[in-house]
Amino acid sequence: MTVSEAINEVNTLKPNSYGDEEKTRWLSRLDGQIRREILDTHVPAEGETIPEEADYTGETELLAPAPYDELYVHYLAAQIDYYNREYWAFNASNAMFEACFSRFRNHYNAARRPRSTEKTFF
Repeated sequence: MTVSEAINEVNTLKPNSYGDEEKTRWLSRLDGQIRREILDTHVPAEGETIPEEADYTGETELLAPAPYDELYVHYLAAQIDYYNREYWAFNASNAMFEACFSRFRNHYNAARRPRSTEKTFF
């Protein structure tokens, strides 16, 4: 899923007044969290390459692959609800995001070997 695909989907499902630039920043922060907390802690699978960090544009491919990419839409919905101060809606959107994020993290953790945490003493 690209940045623009995630933004278009959330705009269709949850019309809002936030600009694409703001939503792109939100997605960039989420991908930064995914990179630091999940991808960087594991050895990539055979033949897998992790894209370098880059400036996010509409055509930037997001890090979580299908079928886990729905987490981006739920994340954007949660952000919109939070900043609109619609906390009852935020709780529902955030619960959906957390469930999708957990499924992605669990799948990634199970499919890849963690980086060595062995301590080296000199």
